[in-house]
Amino acid sequence: MRVFKFMLLVGAMCGMVSCASFKDMIGDRVSSVTSSITRKNDRSNTQETKKDSGSSRAMQRFFSKKSKKADDRKKNNADTSAEPVAAVAPAIATSSTVDSPSESSRTKPSRHADNARQAEYNAISEHLNGEWMFDNAYGKSVPGEDDRPSLYFDAAKKRFYAYNGCNYINGDYAISGSDRLQFDNHVSTQDYCAEMPQSSELSALIKQTRYFKLTSLRQEEYLELMNDQHRKIGTLHRHCMEALNGMWEVAEIRGQKIDRNNAPTIVIDLPEKRVHGHSGCNLFTGSIYQDPDKELSVQFQGMRVPKSDCPYVGIQTSLLVALEQVEQAHLDGDLRAVLCDEGGNPLVVLTRTE
Repeated sequence: MRVFKFMLLVGAMCGMVSCASFKDMIGDRVSSVTSSITRKNDRSNTQETKKDSGSSRAMQRFFSKKSKKADDRKKNNADTSAEPVAAVAPAIATSSTVDSPSESSRTKPSRHADNARQAEYNAISEHLNGEWMFDNAYGKSVPGEDDRPSLYFDAAKKRFYAYNGCNYINGDYAISGSDRLQFDNHVSTQDYCAEMPQSSELSALIKQTRYFKLTSLRQEEYLELMNDQHRKIGTLHRHCMEALNGMWEVAEIRGQKIDRNNAPTIVIDLPEKRVHGHSGCNLFTGSIYQDPDKELSVQFQGMRVPKSDCPYVGIQTSLLVALEQVEQAHLDGDLRAVLCDEGGNPLVVLTRTE
């Protein structure tokens, strides 16, 4: 019995020892596994870290290459633009010296010359502006009165409009210097006019014009057109009667002075070829004609006035009859004009109203 108890005690102690060993063994194993897992995780983390660092380095190399290429491009661009910059530099340096007194003094005459040329151009353009009648072309006289071939300059638009006796022509014109004139971009109607053989010559004359010359004689202006060899190919003229435009007061009729309190008034509109006014008794209207072949030509036609009686009907009758006989006008400055008959005898004296 005692032996049996002893054996049980020994067995229990062995069992306890075995369990402890087993626990130790399990603990060691778990520690080993844990260590293994830890090492594995450490290796994995290390590999991931290496992988990440490798990727970062690769991206760094990539961006480094891009940065290098960008720097190379900048360098190449800088090298490429070096020559133009060097070429521009002297120009900039030269332009920077304009502010120096000596260079500034040199530019002043140039500015004055430009202003003078512009003023000359404006004067010529204004002088050409308006309608001109053809007198001759290629040495031949150009006929016509109401249907007279003409050339019109529109200075504001730099356009010209011409009538060659058969067709209408329009286009652009250019002035350069004090004597160069050229007509461009011609557009023309295409009517056939056998009775006006000079129409084609006038069209050719306009196309061949390269130079011009302006002259004045009394109240007449003349325009000579020349080809590229400075040979005159045509002459035009117009009546320089602009000062006759506007409102006037009748001071005399056939030498008889008129009382200002009863003086008739007359308004002359040459661009519209119209005349109107007050006769001292009634309103009147009429038209104006200027004969292109006569100097100082002014004619009043188709005078109309209503039929009515008034204390000054005699002055009205004298005025209208005198106006119908007028053939020319003589201007005495801007304040006085004398309307004369064909022989130059005064019919009506006008004074400018205020």
